[in-house]
Amino acid sequence: MPSLIVGPPGMMLGLPPELCTIADGQIFNRRMTDSQKEALKELLLELKPKPRQIKSEIIRMISALGLERNNFFSEFGIHINKNLVQTNGRVLKPPIIVCKSAMLSGIKQVSPSESSWDLEHFENAVEIDKWAICNVDPTEDPDLLFLATALRFRGLRLGMKIHEPQFYPKLVQAEEDFEKYFEIFLRERKSENCEVVLVVMPNSGVFYGKIKQIAELQVGILTQCLKSSTVKKLDLSIMNSLLLKLNAKLNGNCYNIKSSLWPKYFIRPVLVIGAYVNVNDPKRSSSFPFIASIVGNYNRHATKHNVIWSFMKSDSDHIENLDKIIGELIIHYWQESGAYPEKILYYREGILEDNIWVVMEKEAALIREGCLSLHPFYQPSLTFIDVTRNHSAMFLPNKQADVPAGTVVDSTIVHPNQMEFYLMSHLSYLGAPRPTKYHVLMDESHLSEDDIQEITFYLCHLSCRCTRSVPFPVQLYYARLATQRAQKYFDGRFMDDEEIDKTIKEILNVNALLEHNPMFFV
Repeated sequence: MPSLIVGPPGMMLGLPPELCTIADGQIFNRRMTDSQKEALKELLLELKPKPRQIKSEIIRMISALGLERNNFFSEFGIHINKNLVQTNGRVLKPPIIVCKSAMLSGIKQVSPSESSWDLEHFENAVEIDKWAICNVDPTEDPDLLFLATALRFRGLRLGMKIHEPQFYPKLVQAEEDFEKYFEIFLRERKSENCEVVLVVMPNSGVFYGKIKQIAELQVGILTQCLKSSTVKKLDLSIMNSLLLKLNAKLNGNCYNIKSSLWPKYFIRPVLVIGAYVNVNDPKRSSSFPFIASIVGNYNRHATKHNVIWSFMKSDSDHIENLDKIIGELIIHYWQESGAYPEKILYYREGILEDNIWVVMEKEAALIREGCLSLHPFYQPSLTFIDVTRNHSAMFLPNKQADVPAGTVVDSTIVHPNQMEFYLMSHLSYLGAPRPTKYHVLMDESHLSEDDIQEITFYLCHLSCRCTRSVPFPVQLYYARLATQRAQKYFDGRFMDDEEIDKTIKEILNVNALLEHNPMFFV
């Protein structure tokens, strides 16, 4: 009998739907679908409330609740002020973006404008010799020849030499045939030494997860997915985005950054690590393990990265096997750059607020163990920074303008005795942006607060997926992407304990891609 599932995640409590009513005003704590996200984005861009409007609405709501006159609060010595906190901030200067000039005659330096920039030519562009384009959308017939021609032409302008691909315009006739034929197709392409397969897929459904499961867990071949609707509206920005990702997946480098502080800190080998654990994921059931993604650079410029996953039991408060993971990341760094890192800059997101210091002590000790496992006297300096956007602080500028990228606040609303700051590293067009909060828990490099803020801001300009700054240091940004990829590996599978363990083993054995194309997940 059809039932309405209620209660906490993982608890299968069913009630007859005809006997239920849904109360108004409840929060639906689930991820939105892609179509819902697009609709909400369009609505917000259309409305785009001004900072002054948002401020007035907040004050009106506080007054309507009567919090200023609440007797219960007064008895506990709590007084609510409806006026917003006034604080000073400053705007950090962005780094210079370094790439090749269009004429290949030398280096091109670009200053970001409103946290974005244009590229003339990739710093290190790859050549794609053997590749394929296929369509797995049984309901659409996109123009694959036009797509390939446009990508090849635009790629040439950016320095990528892209040869003619193989075309497979109608790989499947029905959705139920997809898994059977797609795996055979990918194995044939791999046997032909195909470097990457561009997959045009339906706009909705579980295709993306299935594509990545088959390509990465079963076959071991690179794929780049594209929705049918995106092919129809193909423009310069879409082509740039695709080529940025393809260049990075195939071990190219799109651009670098330059500033007065950058060589001062990175003159010696530095390993920058982003570690993310999905503790606040509303889709995770109680029986499902936490996914920890640890991403670290393996080159001196912090533009190329490796990812290592760890799967944690629900009662664990720290990343398990972190010592082994750190050891692996250091070895990758040494193999590429020829030196062991002398400094480790560790950005950690996904710590529950009550456990910050406990987790820091445990994970710092594991990082130390990972270093000592390589050499008994190897002790690089460690800077440990807790990162979160799970807070209620928002920036409302006094003027009507948007909050500029690089806005940092390190007074009034931060801890009086500890190193904390809020950084708005990207440009927000939606009125009252939420900055990222950083809490420096340990700093053995003895950096000033200004230096940590600037280094953090600069690291937000190194994403290989776009030509704009992102909300986090890129290592943490990639760690979030890697966690999303690991979640996709579980899509469409019956998740009993045996299947979960089997999938985890498959994920931890993605050796071929990690070895030859470590940034396959971007």
